[in-house]
Amino acid sequence: MYEIEDFIPKQYQDLIEEYALQAHMKWNFNIGITSDNPYSNDQNIGFSCKFEPLTPHWNFFSTLVYLSADKIKIDVKSLDRLQVNLLPNVNSQQKNLPHVDNKNPHMVMLYYINDSDGDTLFYENNEISNSITPKKGKAVIFDGSTWHASSYPKKNPYRLLVNANFNLQSANIGAYR
Repeated sequence: MYEIEDFIPKQYQDLIEEYALQAHMKWNFNIGITSDNPYSNDQNIGFSCKFEPLTPHWNFFSTLVYLSADKIKIDVKSLDRLQVNLLPNVNSQQKNLPHVDNKNPHMVMLYYINDSDGDTLFYENNEISNSITPKKGKAVIFDGSTWHASSYPKKNPYRLLVNANFNLQSANIGAYR
């Protein structure tokens, strides 16, 4: 797992936050935000804005994947999923269910758009093994088979991040895992 802080200039961090909060973003309200399985009993709520390849939003936010990957010297082969997630402060101590984004081998990049509480939790053997607090300008890159969960902010009005799933060039796979 890699944590990469301030890999883009502060002015660009501010631009990303401003862009993500503009009216042109098409937010979807989600119930059961951590699983596509209708039987998971996930009643957590949040908002997401999912992007299609080669659209202006995709092009704008995908830059973060390539810049963060470059900082840790890995090469992105393909970008499979790209979205912005917003978790509102709902006055809850609840954390979302642990999950993996995709069952196929992949990498995940989370880019924190704003400073917030509402940590990202990482799991090993059904126990929390690591916790990362959202910090504006920070990216976290990890193996997509790692179980993880978001948690709601309690002090801040919202938690806003870019979530990307991508594949590595084959030469990088053995070096990373």
